[in-house]
Amino acid sequence: MTTNKNILKSIILCLVSAVIMTSCLTTGTSSGGGRSASADAARRQNIYMEFLRQEGYQPTIDEDGDIAFRREGRTYYIIISKNDPTLIYFTLFGLRTVSSESDRVRFANAVGVANRRVKVAKMYLTSGNPQRVNLSIEAFIENPNDFGVLFNRYLGTMDLSEQRFREAL
Repeated sequence: MTTNKNILKSIILCLVSAVIMTSCLTTGTSSGGGRSASADAARRQNIYMEFLRQEGYQPTIDEDGDIAFRREGRTYYIIISKNDPTLIYFTLFGLRTVSSESDRVRFANAVGVANRRVKVAKMYLTSGNPQRVNLSIEAFIENPNDFGVLFNRYLGTMDLSEQRFREAL
């Protein structure tokens, strides 16, 4: 019986150690391997802005410090998490505005359809007044240089999500 308890203690100790080590590694990666999170966020912002310029967009930094760029008459935002710069929100605000209770019900149903049919994209109704339909991709990008590889896939996924939303209306 004592042997089983010792084995169990050893397993628990190993698991706790693994969790602590993983946490330390994740924290180090998230903050750029020793850099502060804000310095890593600024570095990533510069990389993303340069990529957008090379693609022919004219990105700007909005009043919240987020990257904004226009595509087909709409403003998209790339929001870099201040606490974990590997996390970005690729967002399109205000696809539709709720103007009645019947709109709210129809939009909520169509949002559910789009979310079930399209991977990665999240469509949602805001709680503000007026309510709006927003679309976002939330993703981790460990290496900021991978943003360029993912950019068109994110845009295509957002387009598909909006298409599924419209079809469900």
